[in-house]
Amino acid sequence: MESKYLIFSISVISLLLVAGCASSNDQINTANIVTSTTIPIKISTTTESYVAAATPFYTPTPIPDYPIITQATQLPEDRVCLVYDNKTTYTNTKDAIAFDLVNPPMYLNFTIFETKNGVADKDVYYAIKIRDKNTGEIYNQFDGRKVEYSPVEGYSLKLNLDDYSEIIKILSVRELQIEKEGNGVAIQTQIWVKPSGNIEEPFDMNSNRCINWPVTQWTKL
Repeated sequence: MESKYLIFSISVISLLLVAGCASSNDQINTANIVTSTTIPIKISTTTESYVAAATPFYTPTPIPDYPIITQATQLPEDRVCLVYDNKTTYTNTKDAIAFDLVNPPMYLNFTIFETKNGVADKDVYYAIKIRDKNTGEIYNQFDGRKVEYSPVEGYSLKLNLDDYSEIIKILSVRELQIEKEGNGVAIQTQIWVKPSGNIEEPFDMNSNRCINWPVTQWTKL
């Protein structure tokens, strides 16, 4: 009788151990389950027609070739000197000067100043023409008025001419005639050239009248 109880007890203990192991395995398996949440991705359709699937190119890895770094070449500047500087007041008047450019370039620098001198705003103006001295051909011209009026549109616009500046660069050998006129204005005219070949007298290129002209400040003619 005691042996029956002993066998029954051992059987119960075995069942408990098996149940315990199964329960333990269930917990471990549950802990190792990775759950994932799918996040919807919004795909823009505005540019999808501009792209398509493609096969990438496969190229052998190149052997590194380290380039030699060189300093960028700076654009050259023109060493020119101020050989003419004149400021003239114009009251419905006109004049002209001539210059034989043998060794280009030449820089012409014009600056306008309003003087009025009793001249009405509607009558204030200036005009400058750069011509061939022999043929009269106009290479360039520019002008301005204090009051711009449009009879078609029926409006007038008052402008400020004071300190207006225009710079012209001439690159070819030419015999030039520069004509200026105006009313109620003064026009300052500066001529910058290389002295060699353009003027007869000796000129000190290191004087304060000579500069390296900035490469961007001009309108080419």
